[in-house]
Amino acid sequence: MSRKNGDKGYEEYKNFLLTDGTEYRLSLYPYAEEREGIWTSLERSFSTKDRDRNLSADNCAGKLHGAGWYNGCGNVNLLGKYCPPGEPCEDGKNGATGHYYQPFAGLESLKSSRMMLR
Repeated sequence: MSRKNGDKGYEEYKNFLLTDGTEYRLSLYPYAEEREGIWTSLERSFSTKDRDRNLSADNCAGKLHGAGWYNGCGNVNLLGKYCPPGEPCEDGKNGATGHYYQPFAGLESLKSSRMMLR
């Protein structure tokens, strides 16, 4: 991932499983409890605004204008709305809704992010 100011960051996981089917369930091992991002979620199904599969009472994908393997609606929204990099992006009612990764750049909209599997 990268920020407007040029800073770059990444996370690497050696053991993971992404299942096919209708839920695209993501499992990561070993579980890194101290992490604050998307990958703190172990064994989560992919959520979209019309398929709410996160553990929160809220529909995180709908609330955050995104999609992903949400645990709750907070720290990460890598598949959220693309907004001008370097600025927070809000919809006026749900708080942050942009393309962000809080442990790396707070609620600042990222310039880019990518997920790579090998």
